[in-house]
Amino acid sequence: MLHTGWQKMNLMKILSIAENKRQQHRADNEHFDVCISNETIFNDLNYVFTHIHGYKKLYLKFFEDMSIFEFDKTSSVTDNKGEYPAKFDQIKLYEHTFNTFREMVLLIKDNNQYEIQKDIFLFIALLHDFGKSYLLCEKYNIDLADSHWVRGAKYFKKIMDSELGIESDMDKTSQQIIYSTIYIHHDLIEKKKENIFLEALKLADSRARTKEELLLGKTI
Repeated sequence: MLHTGWQKMNLMKILSIAENKRQQHRADNEHFDVCISNETIFNDLNYVFTHIHGYKKLYLKFFEDMSIFEFDKTSSVTDNKGEYPAKFDQIKLYEHTFNTFREMVLLIKDNNQYEIQKDIFLFIALLHDFGKSYLLCEKYNIDLADSHWVRGAKYFKKIMDSELGIESDMDKTSQQIIYSTIYIHHDLIEKKKENIFLEALKLADSRARTKEELLLGKTI
């Protein structure tokens, strides 16, 4: 007979798989108007929609905001520039955001444990640097005195607290994981509390920066 802890874990896995299938079915049958003027960002949605399990309306909202607030014209290094080589200032926020998202997709393919909660990992990768956009923060009344990771977490919470967030049908536990991971992902004090979500984000982020550095080396 299985230990109760294993029984509970198996049950959670079954529930997660069932929820993923439900969200995928819902995403496949949802159709929305898309208000994205940036052609690159619009076209990248095709890639995104082939890798998500659900929450299409939320993904659309985040990509619309990246277009509206000109992530493609914003540096990926807006705060604490001294922590990065000067050349990274040339990498735009949208480029780094999408690079990190793609790296997370690859990590998920290599790890069945991540697949069970796929959209949580993908949202964390997508949103981790949204707080670097001053235009976005000003629009959503987010204090620029906060660190960019705190600002990004606050942005996510504002979206989820809106009508859009309610309609997204994301459970509170998933919301809390995404919020908390973004909130602490550069916080040195919180390093001891690392978990699979934070570890995956740091790896995807690092791999994205490594590839960007190689690209810069070829173009400089």
